[in-house]
Amino acid sequence: MSHFPLYLAAGLALALLIYSVIRWWKRHPAVTTPFADFPVNMAKVGEWQIRYHISGHGPYMVLLHGLGANLFCWRRLVPWLAARYTVVALDLPGFG
Repeated sequence: MSHFPLYLAAGLALALLIYSVIRWWKRHPAVTTPFADFPVNMAKVGEWQIRYHISGHGPYMVLLHGLGANLFCWRRLVPWLAARYTVVALDLPGFG
């Protein structure tokens, strides 16, 4: 007995699920900033969209998050650093 019809049905169901998720994602874009007190901007660098926050004045300080985080992990620290530095918090490509 061939399992081909079963594999075909599973493949079609998976393709339909992926198609539905992509359509939903395009209609519901990700929120760029979930915190009103921490505004972010978007920069296009090549093919990537990089999300960043910049505040303060003085020498530049760049904050990069670790694995599994995003630029919002710096949200509570940035106000103190911004008093002395121009703080730039970046989302690494693929995180945020």
